[in-house]
Amino acid sequence: MDKLKTAIKSGRAWNGFHRDSGTIVHLVRPLPESTTGFWGGKALCGTEPSSGGNGWADTERALNCPKCINKRDKLNTINQ
Repeated sequence: MDKLKTAIKSGRAWNGFHRDSGTIVHLVRPLPESTTGFWGGKALCGTEPSSGGNGWADTERALNCPKCINKRDKLNTINQ
């Protein structure tokens, strides 16, 4: 399994003051180091940031998305 990072949906992109950080922490593929800008893509559970948002935001908070946790656990069981 690829190295995954914890991230939250960063919120609406009206302007720099409307970042309403999400409360659900997902597992997502990291933004490639050679890339800057919008960090999109699907989380392990299948959710993704909306096109009107700022994409994913890196977080150190603990993973709490039940679907991401279940899929991670299934993948770990298969890979053992």
